[in-house]
Amino acid sequence: MKDQFRLSMFCLFLLLTPAMLNASRYLDLSLGQTLNLESQVEVSQQHYEDINFTTGFTSKGFQSPMYYSIRIGWIEPSCDYEFEIIHNKLYASQLPEDIQHFEISHGLNSIFANRVCLISDMLPKKLRHKIFQLRMGLGGALANPYTIIRNQRWYENGGITVPILNESGYHFTAPFAQIGIQHVMSNRILIETKWVAGRVDIPVTKGKAVFWHRSFHFLLGLSIGR
Repeated sequence: MKDQFRLSMFCLFLLLTPAMLNASRYLDLSLGQTLNLESQVEVSQQHYEDINFTTGFTSKGFQSPMYYSIRIGWIEPSCDYEFEIIHNKLYASQLPEDIQHFEISHGLNSIFANRVCLISDMLPKKLRHKIFQLRMGLGGALANPYTIIRNQRWYENGGITVPILNESGYHFTAPFAQIGIQHVMSNRILIETKWVAGRVDIPVTKGKAVFWHRSFHFLLGLSIGR
């Protein structure tokens, strides 16, 4: 499944490249916070029974390392193209007895290819003079987990590490999708709210944990080059 997803993203990149090379570029930088919905988590370990539990997640977006979004976009007459990285964190708040710790605190880093279109014509007349845009994106994520399950710890390392060289690093998981609405003010300040959902598949000692992540994101940032 992951190989098929990588192939699809590569094909999408090839399709977008000719249009992007001929377009004006912009950069968006944002900070924010998330509201995460509860998730049903399944933990599978060799020689043990599976653990299924429901937990809520907090993100602590204003605590270091902070939540952020970075986008580079290519301006087109109707709909823009973008690549976006979102750095989020997940701290589980409700855990069963066999799970002592469960978090992705060194980063659940979503990577999206986005399409961004003006939606002013769909708004009431009083708002049509303002710049509102609809953002839709597909992608995956790089997750760096820290867990203690049945008193067995799965690494707690930050920084840029590569699973091929060091299994405590970031692990690719997919698919992820997003949809959101943003307003860009005349002073280039942008306000955005969006819905992000994706499948998280992370390693734990002698196994893996899988769940569907769903969250609302609230961002405030600056757009450069629009």
